[in-house]
Amino acid sequence: MVKVIIGLRRSGKSYLLFNLYHDYLISTGVKEEQIIGIALDDIHFTQYRDVSKLNSYIRAKLESSSQMHYVFIDEVQYAIKRSEMDNTITTELYDMLNGLMRLKNADIYVTGSNSKMLSNDVLTSFRGRGDTVEIWPLSFKEFYDYIGGDKEDAYEQYALFGGLPGVLRYSEPEDKVGYLQNLFTEIYFKDIIERYKITLPDVLEQITDELCSSIGSLTNANRLANALSSARGTKVNSNTVSSYLGYLCDSFLFNCAKRYDVKGKKYLALFA
Repeated sequence: MVKVIIGLRRSGKSYLLFNLYHDYLISTGVKEEQIIGIALDDIHFTQYRDVSKLNSYIRAKLESSSQMHYVFIDEVQYAIKRSEMDNTITTELYDMLNGLMRLKNADIYVTGSNSKMLSNDVLTSFRGRGDTVEIWPLSFKEFYDYIGGDKEDAYEQYALFGGLPGVLRYSEPEDKVGYLQNLFTEIYFKDIIERYKITLPDVLEQITDELCSSIGSLTNANRLANALSSARGTKVNSNTVSSYLGYLCDSFLFNCAKRYDVKGKKYLALFA
């Protein structure tokens, strides 16, 4: 099967694959030349965002040896064309990976930061020959195992700054805040804006702020659209808000938790 490792950017997908799993393979006797690593978000590999070039590069290495090779492709969504995202059709990337699966000496692993074009399509596009591994930010147990000390103080830090592994590189609160702000403005929002051609980036940020301030509360697109329209003094379409909510969830910044205690029409009313 193709192993698709999905999750929020900077949550540890690449580290899991290119460091932890890489080292594990080496410890079991796999040679370095048997591991093919390609990071599509690295400028060194930008040419391989073209699927035909990516395919040629990998097959050239596989066909030169009968040994098992482990193919690591990082941030694979960069190889999906804009037109394929718009039409949600079977992509050239999926066709390429399906082709590689037919080779007896290829074990394939890919990572991605967009669920819409990856996890949701794995079962259909790989026809039962793909599986997903979800990577989340650190749990409190993982966080505490690393920093130790007073558990209440550790929980206050965790509740305030979250469990992204990169936060642990910093000791000062202002440095942690700066790191998180940079992630949102320079990576998370830019990814969404560029990928989906967002025309109202300020609305995207306002929706994010609103969701962050009401975690665990009921919400829907109509209510958010009305609140934003009132605050901005201009009409914000509920369909736009609904699309933006979907993009935020597809990028793993938020999860939708559905109420368990409603049925039928009452459940449908939550989305009105």
